[in-house]
Amino acid sequence: METSHLERLYLRQPCFAFILAGELSGEDLTGGLSLLDGHLAGTAVRELVPGRSAKISVTHEPDFPAAEFTDRLRSYAEGRGLSWALFPGGVELPEYKVLVMDMDSTLIGQEVIEELADFAGVREEVARVTARAMEGELDFAGALRERVKYLAGQPAEILDTVLRERIAANPGAEELVAGLRERGVLTAVVSGGFEPVTVPFARSMGIEHAVANTLEIEDGRLTGRVLGEIVDAGVKRRTLLELCRQADCPPEEAVAVGDGANDLEMLDAAGLGIAFCAKPVVRRAAMAAINRARLDDVLLLMG
Repeated sequence: METSHLERLYLRQPCFAFILAGELSGEDLTGGLSLLDGHLAGTAVRELVPGRSAKISVTHEPDFPAAEFTDRLRSYAEGRGLSWALFPGGVELPEYKVLVMDMDSTLIGQEVIEELADFAGVREEVARVTARAMEGELDFAGALRERVKYLAGQPAEILDTVLRERIAANPGAEELVAGLRERGVLTAVVSGGFEPVTVPFARSMGIEHAVANTLEIEDGRLTGRVLGEIVDAGVKRRTLLELCRQADCPPEEAVAVGDGANDLEMLDAAGLGIAFCAKPVVRRAAMAAINRARLDDVLLLMG
């Protein structure tokens, strides 16, 4: 039987590493090691941050069941509220140069379009479309246009109001950005939301680049239309690769963080693609995940 893409990643070299992070106890590490039952030539545990993260390096036999282990690791971490990352084919972690993250429900705890819809009295209608899009049931660009139509006729000032009154960073965001700055990592937000909210918020956080959609405004009111190319999954991936070129690094030295189906392409393109408190479709696909609302866990998974 032909091996899967995941299994080929593991079998490229007879070793891999994984990180467990969060509020770690000895029991957490013991349980993590128990996931490696059989097929092993050796393991080594190194605490990266005492009580908060540990890297487990593994040497395995050729018949190691890679996909089965990944499923066990994912379920174990989700059940204990731990963050985790898997590094097939290598034990030494890269020195990351670029980090790109989604905004809504990742950098911030809100969905901006739903907050705008709240002002327009159509929050429930918009939320239903948003949920279907984030689960991958709808084409993101088409779903965005459908949601924006509900905002037609609203005063443009609601964008400033939402930014000022409704938007707040997720816990650990300031610590994450400060830690990335110390490491010299190039930072960016790439959002399916809107420039008048995304750009100033990213700037206020000290994030260097921001990409988002442009809403059409005529006579001081929203028209219900989006101008130009929609920031969808392909644009997010393309932005990550362009920032890697600017930083003169391969995608293996990039980190991507997101929660929805439109983040999957950039998570897959990055060397470390992290599902942040993510939708089920993203958790199933990702090779790293944060299972509690702490963005600074990203630093722990970077090693």
